[in-house]
Amino acid sequence: MPLPSYSVVIPVYNNGGELRRAVESVLSQSLSPESILLINDCSAKPETKALLGQLSELDRVTVIHLQRNLGAAGARNVGIYHAEAPIVAFLDADDAWVKDKMECQLSLMQAAQCTAVGARVSTDRRVLFAGKDIVELKVTDLLVRHVIQTSSFVAKRDALLSIGGFPEGRRYAEEGDLYLKMLSVGRVLFMNRPLVIYGDEIGLNSSRGLSSHKTKMFLGELANLNNCQKRAQIGILSWLGLLIFTTIRYLRRILLAN
Repeated sequence: MPLPSYSVVIPVYNNGGELRRAVESVLSQSLSPESILLINDCSAKPETKALLGQLSELDRVTVIHLQRNLGAAGARNVGIYHAEAPIVAFLDADDAWVKDKMECQLSLMQAAQCTAVGARVSTDRRVLFAGKDIVELKVTDLLVRHVIQTSSFVAKRDALLSIGGFPEGRRYAEEGDLYLKMLSVGRVLFMNRPLVIYGDEIGLNSSRGLSSHKTKMFLGELANLNNCQKRAQIGILSWLGLLIFTTIRYLRRILLAN
């Protein structure tokens, strides 16, 4: 049975040469995409606008220019809406994919009949899930370990639409909320192998973009935790334990940064 077709959504905001690398990593996939949607989130840099013009001339690449800045969540939702393939994959403009990423993930989705698949990124040196190759994720895996990075995430478009996509208006930890909501509509699997080249491979603990704002990230994580409790994905005792854990982890990050 042939693998399903897929569209790729890449939010763009004042990116440079790394965006070209991201697009080229998609075009060189062993399983070609149906479309690549570059969502220009009101970039102001002339070099970004020029690069988008060049990339728009490539086969299967479409540039969508937003009229106002929506942030990554809103830009990704625009991409989900415009995607025509049944599967949507996400890629940040400063990341890249290994050559067989999509073939591996789509093969797993088809064989396991799951709703979404994440994967390890190249800089993640943690020992996860005792070295198991494939794992079905639970709520606590997403709240405690943060194992999914957006550039590794592949999901069925109808499932993304059914949960309303990414929470718009939020700019911190919003992707985590989407992963948790996806658990309520189907199985989410994790491929414990590096399929994403993360940034310039300077490490997961480096200050990259919004992740460097530790307090705002902490508040975003608390919002995700509270939303899980409201959706009855966790009980009150689990919520309390995770609240304590998340707070201690945040305080540790603050202390280590000083």
